[in-house]
Amino acid sequence: MTYTEAFVHIDNLLDKSGTAYFTEAEKKSFLDLSVMEYTKSLINTLESDAQSMEKISPLVVKSSSLPQSSGVITLPTDAYHILRAYTSTNNYAINIMGYGEYSSAKNDPFHKPDTKNPIGLLRGGNLDVLGNTENVYVEYIKVPYLADEESSFDNSTRVGGYDLNSSEEIVNIAVRKMMLSLEDPRYQLQNNELTADKR
Repeated sequence: MTYTEAFVHIDNLLDKSGTAYFTEAEKKSFLDLSVMEYTKSLINTLESDAQSMEKISPLVVKSSSLPQSSGVITLPTDAYHILRAYTSTNNYAINIMGYGEYSSAKNDPFHKPDTKNPIGLLRGGNLDVLGNTENVYVEYIKVPYLADEESSFDNSTRVGGYDLNSSEEIVNIAVRKMMLSLEDPRYQLQNNELTADKR
């Protein structure tokens, strides 16, 4: 669904005498909020729900081979969420850990990181890798397309960069947010519909 189609769909869902009119800029803002909410909800369920991976797949990217510099890899600037990292020659998975776990693992004499079992720590826009000096590939979810942040916005762009089914869900989230902002009595009906869809 393109942004033009999304605007029309929003108008159709909100169309009622006495309902406030939203400008295109306001619709873009609500759609951007909805795109981010939708993306975060998919990321939160990636491990337990195959359907989430299917829905977010238009945003999944595999990086080119990223070189290490003293065990530090600079991540792509459009990376929003790292799915996995692995070495480019032997495909050894890098175990990305939290700070406490990384500190413990790096000093563990019985399970030291090595070439076959490297560990990593996300730090800002970098990935610190210990145990392997090969170049690394990273599979990640790129930042969703946000209408208000794009300098070359085009109404024919797909909402958030997602496919049709996801776009429709995003529009429903936007309409729910718009109704809430208006304190529309139909908000509860729309919210119930969204909840029923998730069952």
